[in-house]
Amino acid sequence: MPGTLIAIILLVAALAGIIPARAESWIVASEDSFPPYSFTRDGRRAGIDVEIVEAALKAIGVTAQHQALPWSRVIYSIDHDLVDFGFQFIGTAERFARWTMVPLNRTSQTVLALPRQSSFDYTDLADLRGMTIGVVQGYRYDPAFDQASHFRRESAEDNLLNLRKLVAGRLDAVVGDLLTLHYLARENGLVDKVRYAEKPIAAVPRYVAFPQARADRARRFAEGMRQITDDGTLATILQVWRGN
Repeated sequence: MPGTLIAIILLVAALAGIIPARAESWIVASEDSFPPYSFTRDGRRAGIDVEIVEAALKAIGVTAQHQALPWSRVIYSIDHDLVDFGFQFIGTAERFARWTMVPLNRTSQTVLALPRQSSFDYTDLADLRGMTIGVVQGYRYDPAFDQASHFRRESAEDNLLNLRKLVAGRLDAVVGDLLTLHYLARENGLVDKVRYAEKPIAAVPRYVAFPQARADRARRFAEGMRQITDDGTLATILQVWRGN
């Protein structure tokens, strides 16, 4: 059969839907290890926010091409328009001005992790005066916490390193997401060595961030988030993970 005729037959078949069109794929960046929200398990990306992102993209006919990166590289990739979007972020005025932000329609609790034997009782930011608190480089936690100057911050590359410094007595406390800190403590044999202040520092909504040049894709993603919120998919994902 002549090559031109074969090409015509394939084109007609594709237009008729006999041969499925190639799925649209977006490059999405997330922190390489931020369980239980984004991490690698059995060679694939997994976690609460990975599932939320994939469900929202599926709703608009898009697949995710994941890039697992150190947090500083996630930020760099968005700033330099190397990815379609990155997740997950706490919203700040600076970030809303810098990127196009779309809500993930979930919140998380930012808390203090403390040594198990510590008698410290957190009630407000004034209680932190003179303390040394572990933070992750590049993270934002809460505007009041981020702007406070009456305690010392000690930066590390990730939450697990901060927890290890805490149990080694090198920090007074670690600030972070409650589920993440508890997951890491449990998986690394530290669960009996830390406790969490009962009062959270903040309950904060989470976002995905698009480069300004990709605002059209941000609008499409927002539509996908609306769909999975309305049809109950988002609630199911959150219920399953929090139950675990």
